[in-house]
Amino acid sequence: MPNNIILSVIVPIYNAENTLNDCLSSVLNNNIEIILINDGSTDKTEKICMEYCKKNKLIRYYYQDNKGPGAARNYGIDLAKGEYILFLDSDDMIDRNILLSILNNELRQSPDILYYNFEQVSQNGKLIRIHKLDAFSNMSKRDLIINTLSWSLPWGQFKIVKSVLLKKNQIYFDEERRDCEELFFTIRCLEFANKIEFTEKILYKYIKRYESLSNTININDMLKSRLKLIANLKKKFYEKYKEGVNNFAFVSYVQIYKLQSEKKQIGIKDYKLKKILEQKINEYLKMVDISYCEKRYQIIYHFFKYKLSSVIYLLFKLRRSLYRLTK
Repeated sequence: MPNNIILSVIVPIYNAENTLNDCLSSVLNNNIEIILINDGSTDKTEKICMEYCKKNKLIRYYYQDNKGPGAARNYGIDLAKGEYILFLDSDDMIDRNILLSILNNELRQSPDILYYNFEQVSQNGKLIRIHKLDAFSNMSKRDLIINTLSWSLPWGQFKIVKSVLLKKNQIYFDEERRDCEELFFTIRCLEFANKIEFTEKILYKYIKRYESLSNTININDMLKSRLKLIANLKKKFYEKYKEGVNNFAFVSYVQIYKLQSEKKQIGIKDYKLKKILEQKINEYLKMVDISYCEKRYQIIYHFFKYKLSSVIYLLFKLRRSLYRLTK
């Protein structure tokens, strides 16, 4: 394996036999290292990975017992030999030609972090939205972190990070956290970075999966998890990024409120939870700096501000019902 590897692409994988071929085909390149971390898959994932390893010596395959995507990414960080690291989810894709252009241009400027634009695409390939992260390019580091906390600047795989930044500062994903584990990782990256750059190039294709979370998770457990997370954020970051922490809490409660509205059947406990969430949202109306939040949350903010929570609840429910009818 050559010593002058510019980029390591880390792919955490769990039961991805249906999407893995498209994912790996999109990233094949003779100049980059691809690290495949099988996180305890029980399908044909391993077989597919081994087939790709035979094709390219720069593809490296590792197996671990199921520990979650954070642990898989951390394993990849320790193994990476590239000057830079990019995380690629096993059901997403990248544009190979754009990646080559970034390797030959933007990364030659030696940024600590490079954010790129990305497409959000439906499962049938229809373009939903282009996320233009370069709109954040002229902001201070503090504003970038507040926008990250406010759910405006995405946390996850939409950036390339210098490997030495992670390893020197011991920046890893929290393996105990399964909710928002990428948030703390991203904030630490931003805090330690000296040179943060943005490109207008659309590198990443994020595939939007429509399985309803409201039918697969316990919403009460999610609320407990977010309450704990918000308390942790207040402890770590409230003094420095007060606006961002308050915005995170507001958006979190709105997201859970939306999930709760999508449930097919609503009982007495659900009604009580709805009231608790409305109380939490109304509490944060006085504390948020809504200018940092995405337009959709700004609109929802005004619905609650003018006592129209029942309207937004109904709109959430109708939106999900319409999707079920057109699925």
